[in-house]
Amino acid sequence: MNKTIHKYALAIQDNQTIEMPAGSKALCIDTQHGDPQLWVLCDPDMPKISYDILCVGTGHEIKKPIGQYLGTIQIFRAVPLVFHFFSSLADAEQALSLIGESSC
Repeated sequence: MNKTIHKYALAIQDNQTIEMPAGSKALCIDTQHGDPQLWVLCDPDMPKISYDILCVGTGHEIKKPIGQYLGTIQIFRAVPLVFHFFSSLADAEQALSLIGESSC
């Protein structure tokens, strides 16, 4: 079981789906060159599964069940904006490990 760190680009949109190896562990969400990114620790040989990621702006209503908190970013476009990312409730119960949880 070889572990590597992979990076996935995130969009500033309510819902998005990312294909990642099963059992991926979220390490960090941050910006790189002004764009949001998700870094995960994973075994690239594991089968890929779809993870749903939810993005919520500060002060915006959350209209669906959310799972684990993944991180918060601040970006500066025309005005400063803050977005918070969560896994879907199903993914949180199923596979995507908590940031900072030691399970290696």
